[in-house]
Amino acid sequence: MKRVLSLKQSFFTLIPDYLTATVIGGVVALLVGLLACAPQSHAQELPVNDAYNEYLRVLTISGELSEPGDAFSLFEQEYSMMMHLDSLKQHPWATIPDPVLQEDHSTRIGDRETAGFIIVPYDPRFRTYWQSLDPGGQHDGPVWQGRGFTNDLSAGFFARYRFLSVSLRPHLIFNQNRPFGLSPYERNPHKSPFAYALGPIDWPQRFGDQSFWTADWGQSYLRADYRGWASGISNEHMRWGPSRQNAILMDSNAPGFRHFFISTEEPKDIYIGHLKTKLFWGKLWESDYFDENSANDERFISGLNLSFNPKPVPGLRLGINRIFYETIPPEGIPAGDLFKIFEAFTKNSFTDDTNISGNDQSDQLLSLFGQWVFPESGLEIYGEWARTDHSWDWRDFFTEPEHSRGYTLGLQKTFTLKNDRLLSINTEITQLEASKSGAFRGYAPFYVHSRSRQGYTNRGQLLGAAIGPGSNSQYLGSSLFFDQGRIKFFVQRVAKNNDFLYLSDAMIQNEVQNPNNNKYWLHNVEMRLGTSLLFFYKQFETDIGLTYRREINHDYIFENDQNHLGVKLSIRYRLSSLR
Repeated sequence: MKRVLSLKQSFFTLIPDYLTATVIGGVVALLVGLLACAPQSHAQELPVNDAYNEYLRVLTISGELSEPGDAFSLFEQEYSMMMHLDSLKQHPWATIPDPVLQEDHSTRIGDRETAGFIIVPYDPRFRTYWQSLDPGGQHDGPVWQGRGFTNDLSAGFFARYRFLSVSLRPHLIFNQNRPFGLSPYERNPHKSPFAYALGPIDWPQRFGDQSFWTADWGQSYLRADYRGWASGISNEHMRWGPSRQNAILMDSNAPGFRHFFISTEEPKDIYIGHLKTKLFWGKLWESDYFDENSANDERFISGLNLSFNPKPVPGLRLGINRIFYETIPPEGIPAGDLFKIFEAFTKNSFTDDTNISGNDQSDQLLSLFGQWVFPESGLEIYGEWARTDHSWDWRDFFTEPEHSRGYTLGLQKTFTLKNDRLLSINTEITQLEASKSGAFRGYAPFYVHSRSRQGYTNRGQLLGAAIGPGSNSQYLGSSLFFDQGRIKFFVQRVAKNNDFLYLSDAMIQNEVQNPNNNKYWLHNVEMRLGTSLLFFYKQFETDIGLTYRREINHDYIFENDQNHLGVKLSIRYRLSSLR
């Protein structure tokens, strides 16, 4: 057995108590601050699902925000890009009314000349959702959209003094949580009756049988910046990689989790290109609707995101993401696990006389991604390829790279229309269903792990792609940007957890349906059709959306088809230049 130093026996007592992470983060931030010898500020980042995020991306792809040979086109900070909008003579949203609080240009959040104290409110925003039959929705952060109404109110402020900044942006959420039929498949008596019935993962079908309120810290953080580097403590949710609909390793479908991070605040010039990176260490929490074992409620998670833009190819971005998570035992995790994100990629590197399989307590998720923008053509292509298991060695990898893999491929094309209108078309496919190697080689579906039983979740929601384990998606959408807002349409097909259909015979038992039904008739598929309208009126920003879902073979029962309807209303009052 490998000899390890328990975190409870070392200085790094990050786990099981989060207090030390706070202390470590504070010490690092203090050291960074003491080193600061020049005024610093940091460019506030847009929330990952903000309408302006999509708008700036479309402008970049169309060439409006990028010059030929501009090496920073894919790394520009969003607020710097928003300030650049002021210099454009024409673009669709050029005539949108200014926010209530007018700031002098020198005090804009992204500006680096200001060293004094500033405090700016975030726009207050109210969102309400309604789901007709079953829970739905995605890319909604801490919100879980149960059946009936779900209401979310958020507000807050951003403050900065020289190199230190703080964001406080909490959410207050109400869930009506109306009842609906749960899965008919047998559930573990040691688990909650509301737990996910198709595998060992903390992804509840329903969060209890009552209406409830939730308070969440949202996109809140405390950080210090110095010469293009940043460190601090954050509760922000993240999206990694270029995918729009289903980022495989890190997406915005779950509440953020507390974590300590170190990252580049600006791209680093490494002579052959520009580099951005982020490392974090944090804690994930079990929901109240998984199991009865309080000893496994917490998991340690660490991650690395690294992306590179080569100077000879300005529109190209390549990157790697890596995640490890594991259940925190009573004695704490080994100190060496803080650095698992840097360990070898093959299992044979970890074998010894007592561990001939090379297995350990943690689950690894790894992805490679690429993005290539051609502004002169208004075209972007992107993709992410992921693995949820180590290869035994490099020979194993090259002979069977498809084992435990998933992928996303996407394309976005923009068209400049008359009257300063922009049309964007996006198509994306995601495959998380197991490859054929799963027929004769053991594997775990994406986001599921045999030892960290809650899987890749936080507080009962997925940290990865919204479609979930063993699922596939095909998406086609378009957005039209005009002088008063945006109109969006999309169609999508989602095949839900095909891995369960292939691995289990539970759906062809007498008590569920006629056992003579062929399994290939029973795929649980959703056909989705949606539209939304975003429009600006004075200082109000309103987003109304409607999604229709036709579900085929609900619960893998032949011809058990259902119709779902989802409605969204979001109202934002534009107080400041912050989003």
